[in-house]
Amino acid sequence: MKWIQDQLENHMLFRRLMLVGAWWINFEAANLSFRFAMATSLQSGSDIAIVQTAIQAPAVLLTGYFIKLYCKSADLRK
Repeated sequence: MKWIQDQLENHMLFRRLMLVGAWWINFEAANLSFRFAMATSLQSGSDIAIVQTAIQAPAVLLTGYFIKLYCKSADLRK
């Protein structure tokens, strides 16, 4: 139990796990967008782009927010 506490407090394990999770969400959003574009290739490009943006924008914003938190906490540790 002491090892886990040390990792969480001193080595930013939880923050790193948040980043990995956000990157995984980004990967899945990109994969879903690609599959959607391939499945609906007969629609106009702007329709596909609108749906892809709606899929990927929240994932990118979440990842950006987590990166901001991670960098801020890393700067506070110095």
